[in-house]
Amino acid sequence: SIWIPLMAWRILSFFVFQQSKDVQAVIYLNGEEYTRLSLNEDKEILIDTVKILIKNGKIQMISSDCPDKVCVKTGAINKNGQVIACVPNKIVITIVKGNDNVDGVTG
Repeated sequence: SIWIPLMAWRILSFFVFQQSKDVQAVIYLNGEEYTRLSLNEDKEILIDTVKILIKNGKIQMISSDCPDKVCVKTGAINKNGQVIACVPNKIVITIVKGNDNVDGVTG
């Protein structure tokens, strides 16, 4: 019967879409929380020489003056626990569930 796969798909999609709506990006600068942003609103942020983009429910560093550009090469993230770090500029972006409280990032 088609009902079993259809119900499984609906249950799975509920959890997937629920998670994507309920996540935030926490940006740390010099080891301290700088800002906390929803991924539901597209925007561009400039912190010193690092350009950060939120688009289509994902966040990424799109430019940086750091030498290796590991942060830019990491690409876009949107899942709980994912991290982008620009070590030379002391900027860390982490994804958390909307109600998670993160104590900080040591640096």
